[in-house]
Amino acid sequence: MATIKNKTMFKVVIPDGGGLVMPLVFQQDAAHHVWVDWGDKSYPDTYTYQGLVEAKHTYKAPGEYLITMEVVDDGWLILGGGWTGGNAVGGADEAAARMLIEAHVGDDVTGIADFAFRGCENMEVFSIITDHELTIGEHAFEDCASIEEVRLPGNISTVPNSCFYNCSSLKKVTLPGGVYEIMPNAFYGCSALKDIQLKYVTKIDSNAFAFCRKLTKVELGEQCFSIGDDAFNSCSNIRELILGNAKTIGDRAFYNAKSLAAVDFTEFIESIGDSAFAGCTSLKKIKMATGNPPILMSGSSIEPNEDLKIQVPWRSVDTYKNATNWTVLAYAFEGV
Repeated sequence: MATIKNKTMFKVVIPDGGGLVMPLVFQQDAAHHVWVDWGDKSYPDTYTYQGLVEAKHTYKAPGEYLITMEVVDDGWLILGGGWTGGNAVGGADEAAARMLIEAHVGDDVTGIADFAFRGCENMEVFSIITDHELTIGEHAFEDCASIEEVRLPGNISTVPNSCFYNCSSLKKVTLPGGVYEIMPNAFYGCSALKDIQLKYVTKIDSNAFAFCRKLTKVELGEQCFSIGDDAFNSCSNIRELILGNAKTIGDRAFYNAKSLAAVDFTEFIESIGDSAFAGCTSLKKIKMATGNPPILMSGSSIEPNEDLKIQVPWRSVDTYKNATNWTVLAYAFEGV
């Protein structure tokens, strides 16, 4: 679908039978003139309400329709009504929300509300065609099971809580350099996700990438200092892990990363959570840059196996062997 500069567009598929009412939900900062062309050759509607608006249109015949929105005078929109206001497309009607197959956010939009596209499970394409400041709410794309690729705009600084929760077809996400935090559950259950760049992220919160089973590489930059509980839990295909300068690694952060063979910790590491690397049955090599053993929250923080080697500064071998919770791994230490 070709995009039209400055305009927000939705493509919907109306099933056989016709007579379906399609709601659009948006918010206005003032009583601007919002023009909506419903794409069926009917006369466009104009809405001038301030605050929450629910526009409705009845389609009389089945088919694909391109809905176009534009603020005629100087103003802005927030798509969706939040927790109680309904989806941007479909409102409170879950069946109508499933009729959305494409969405393109234009220059008139400054925000995507909480839950704005939740459950739009047939939306295959989503794009943001604006370069001005834009906010994205929590759960905004939860259960959008057909989206395969997302490119977030350059002004985004965080990926919100549960933003892409259970987007099971999502394969690639492009984050701008300004993103510094991945909030809890942001990509939870994105089981097809293969590629995401995290070099500029400073904090990854709990469950952020849990059950992203096709991730093969996690590369964190020097700015990253915190990895939350369950952050990469059950990411069973991670083969390469670069921890950057992480100071704290949460409980079960890499639990069941069965393909992970090696981990290097920098001198900045301070604590490793309970079961952080439990279930990592392929883990054969750990390298510790610091001579001061980081806090190991339990004896099960690291999966023991007979082939495991833990390289530490040679002067610190005995220090590690006698440190709390490290003793169960005493057999694995070797000085370098």
